[in-house]
Amino acid sequence: MKNRLRRFVSSLLGCILLQLADPAIGYPADRYIQVALKEGTEINIKVADASGSLLVVWFIDHDEVRPQFESMLKAINASGIELWRVDLLADYFLPRSNENIRTLPGEGVAAVIEAAHQHSDKTIVLAAYDRMPLVLLRGVREWSAAFKRHSRLAGSIFYYPNLFGPPPVAGEEPVLDPVVAASNYPAVIVQPETGSQRWRLNEVLQSFWSSGAPVYASLAAEVRDWFFMHPPGIDPRETRATAAVPGEIVKFASLMQAEPKPESIIAIDTSSPSGTGIRGLV
Repeated sequence: MKNRLRRFVSSLLGCILLQLADPAIGYPADRYIQVALKEGTEINIKVADASGSLLVVWFIDHDEVRPQFESMLKAINASGIELWRVDLLADYFLPRSNENIRTLPGEGVAAVIEAAHQHSDKTIVLAAYDRMPLVLLRGVREWSAAFKRHSRLAGSIFYYPNLFGPPPVAGEEPVLDPVVAASNYPAVIVQPETGSQRWRLNEVLQSFWSSGAPVYASLAAEVRDWFFMHPPGIDPRETRATAAVPGEIVKFASLMQAEPKPESIIAIDTSSPSGTGIRGLV
């Protein structure tokens, strides 16, 4: 009797493990990948699997509950896109502030890109918003310098990015972070029509283009910054713009994937005041 019970339990556990491991049977709701950096920090990647050929890595910088954003991520995943979610500030145990985000180094992003190449054979797209795109630019540049194989990184999507340095003194114009002019990997900027950086978009694009970066801009009509972070159901224009994100990601990925990838990196002009103060996490 005991032997039969053991065989039954063993068989049951085997079926459960098979179901968790075999994508043809069904995906687990979430799983985690951990990546250790050289200085000991562990980057935690929350993975929501999907059957499609596209993998999107979202780098977030908020810890509040944002129902519309969470619903958008679920819609992206439900459309067949594998979704990775990374919170670098939490992994580095840093307070959430614009300055901490602005000065983060690119090592964590580079490690996540490398992990995506190791753990998946899908086309890879990075996504971030507000200040975090600066960290993505540093990370893509750092990863590009070391990567010697065939790249499956299509590029990055930046939502209402602020790519400028620290706030200027009164009466002075903000200065772009020097990593912008040193970036040459494909990207798409999604700029809200009524967003705070709308009238600086041309300056940003010219800086990218001057280094040969194939960077595109997409105007999100009639919405402001943080449109997919606001409470759902209040502004129908924001609801429409948020609902369009999953389909737009697919189009942007195809656009960036078709662009040639750089064979070398561009030196950063460290003499710029906005290029100082990049945090050293040791």
